[in-house]
Amino acid sequence: MQRKALSNALEIYTLANYLYTEKHYRFFVYTLTVPNCPGEELRDTISRLNKGIDKLFKREPYRSVFKAWITKVETTYNARRKD
Repeated sequence: MQRKALSNALEIYTLANYLYTEKHYRFFVYTLTVPNCPGEELRDTISRLNKGIDKLFKREPYRSVFKAWITKVETTYNARRKD
């Protein structure tokens, strides 16, 4: 799993570097955190987060300043609590 994370990080860095140097895009890096949720609620939880981000970037000043953003979702599972 760690290898995949490093591969993803390299791909994101390469893309962001290209867009910054060639297209002069500025990026917004953010971390959203929510409490663990049961597996059957995961899809709705991620959907709610994505809708919130979409709503944020439709507002000024974000819309005029940031031309692109990268969203990466990470989840955890607590075996003891089963969530």
